[in-house]
Amino acid sequence: MERDLRPPIRTLLGGTLLSLIPACGFEPPEPPRTYATTAETRTAFAEDPEALAELERELLAAFGPPAAPRYAPLEAWAEQDFDPNRPDLALGVGGSGEIDDAERVRVRADNRANFARQIAALERGEPDDVDVPSRLPALPPPRCAALALLSPCTRRLTRRPPLPSSGAIPTAC
Repeated sequence: MERDLRPPIRTLLGGTLLSLIPACGFEPPEPPRTYATTAETRTAFAEDPEALAELERELLAAFGPPAAPRYAPLEAWAEQDFDPNRPDLALGVGGSGEIDDAERVRVRADNRANFARQIAALERGEPDDVDVPSRLPALPPPRCAALALLSPCTRRLTRRPPLPSSGAIPTAC
């Protein structure tokens, strides 16, 4: 008696359907990003956890959540029509004046070159084809002497030092 070696049709259909499941976009949601204090800070506040919690609340209020970081607006800044969260607007008209027209043109050209595939997918109306690059382009070298003192890792992540809490508008680094 010979046995039929062909798999039953149900097995083929089931295997095909199971192989299509990953294509349906059942990725788990991205976990929320959170800030965390360093081990040294937690150690320093080991005997006063309430003070540590207050510090973490103040940092969140001053710099916003990780998903939408920003500087907290100071009253003195508002009076002078200065907003460090808007480097694209001129100083005195609601911005910080850090990015002039020439810099904005350069940044847009860099973005078009570095993110050409993603921009093309969005322009085609195919947001599902947008991939997040595993390595983002490096920021240009800092123009500020104070930033030159930071570690190389920090210099890659920021272009300007923290703004003073006094409310004074920084005129130069």
